[in-house]
Amino acid sequence: WDGMPKAVKDFPILFKSWIAKHVSHFCGTNRHLSRLDSSVKNICPSCGLPNESTSHITRCPDPGRLACLKASVDDLCDWMDDNDTDPYLQEIIEKYLLGHGVLQMGDIVEASPTYIAFSEIHDTLGWDNFVEGRISESLVKLQGSYLRSIDTYVNLSTWASGLMRQPLLLTHRQWKYRNATVHYKADGQPLPRHEQILEIITNLIDTDETLLLPDDRDLLHIDFEQLGDGPTIDQERWISNMNTAISADRIYRARRSRNVRLNPVRTRHAQHLRSSQPPISTTNNSDDSTDSSAQTHSNLTTQQSRQYITSYFTPAPDTEGSIRFRRRKRRP
Repeated sequence: WDGMPKAVKDFPILFKSWIAKHVSHFCGTNRHLSRLDSSVKNICPSCGLPNESTSHITRCPDPGRLACLKASVDDLCDWMDDNDTDPYLQEIIEKYLLGHGVLQMGDIVEASPTYIAFSEIHDTLGWDNFVEGRISESLVKLQGSYLRSIDTYVNLSTWASGLMRQPLLLTHRQWKYRNATVHYKADGQPLPRHEQILEIITNLIDTDETLLLPDDRDLLHIDFEQLGDGPTIDQERWISNMNTAISADRIYRARRSRNVRLNPVRTRHAQHLRSSQPPISTTNNSDDSTDSSAQTHSNLTTQQSRQYITSYFTPAPDTEGSIRFRRRKRRP
């Protein structure tokens, strides 16, 4: 393909970089990304079919991608008409591209043996080569014969390089459409996140009212159609409120069934105090004796509590940054 350098000469440098990655199958498809990151699913983001390879980019059956392909084919037909392309070549190329990689050129061509020979060579190269800008010499020769038979200023070499550009533009448009699906953002969220939010809302709608406290049941009595069409922030707020309401009901039920356990530290503290409390005398009826006993018990409890706190929370050492360290450092 000697005409390829001329065909891509006027393309921007980033477009040339994309061509190199695409034809070498190192473009950022999910098939390639899944090899680098196992968390990436190797499926097409548009149609959901598995194994999104570079070949799938121009073969995706998604309705939006098909409409994009049809628009690109219309642009190619306009270009061929403006550049005095053989009318029969225009017809068979248009049918071939609209065949979406399923229809063979040999199934379309019904003309002279010259065109049939071209269709055989074209089918040998296949769909992928054509949409990547690789055309056969037999196609160029057919166009050359037609240009010599008419009065035109179109140069055959320029026509060939121009035709090679058009399928590349078609493929790149499919790639941009695919990326728009993946990286599309509305309300600051990409399309997959919007789909995830709607799926969560759909699951939460079916929540049984009895799983919510009475004050929270109004969350299930709203206009869900308006919620689905509303901004993302309202949807995320509703999801957060629903999750909070469900958790609140679970905590309430757990407390009623007395399944909530005390904090382990507090339990040990309570056991420590109970085991160390002295027995209360019931034989002494004197008020002074009672007050003295209560005061002694209070002091004992305070000391025991401080001992317990000290045993569990050791004091901060005299290290750099402490108040004692800074005071000592300021001394002359």
